[in-house]
Amino acid sequence: MEKGSIVWCIQQIDQKLKSETITRQPKSPINREVKGASPVFKQYLGIECLTKEQSEIYKSKEKYLCINGHAGSGKSVLILGKMIELAKQVVNGGKKSLF
Repeated sequence: MEKGSIVWCIQQIDQKLKSETITRQPKSPINREVKGASPVFKQYLGIECLTKEQSEIYKSKEKYLCINGHAGSGKSVLILGKMIELAKQVVNGGKKSLF
């Protein structure tokens, strides 16, 4: 994997989140502000957890969203998750059930 690629960046973000105890791994402290990621993030991006705010933004049904945050806060990851979700809807003929 090439340094600077989108996959590399996503993995770096995920590692950063995990290193700061934002994870649900068994021997780590439980952070109630962390939610298990939806299957889209787990299956396609290898991300196990999202923060409470990320989860709320991802689940939002708003047509337009302005996502603002500092570097490494997961903005691009959220956009990728939404893009994958929308692509899967198109492939499935617009059905709501994605999995």
